[in-house]
Amino acid sequence: MLFGSCVIIATHQASAEMPMSDWDLDHFQPDCSRKADQVKWLQSFRNTDVERIGARMEVMLTPWRWVTDPEKQKRVNLLGRGDYNWLINQHLITLRNNC
Repeated sequence: MLFGSCVIIATHQASAEMPMSDWDLDHFQPDCSRKADQVKWLQSFRNTDVERIGARMEVMLTPWRWVTDPEKQKRVNLLGRGDYNWLINQHLITLRNNC
């Protein structure tokens, strides 16, 4: 069972990363003149349920990373909680309603 958990975490670690930080995503400025491109771009960052579950398991099974690599652990934690998807949804709503 432990080996299976390690394999699951190893396969999800690479996908449990966002190309941009939560700060960058939070300060993204929608541009109505490029609405279609920005919608596609934002949707490409959305995480699946499997990725979020994997990230939550990774956070639970690697607590030492809060000390050894706090930035990565924070990003994986935000991914597991769904914070990235929430920010993406807010920008998509802004693009939909204001453009």
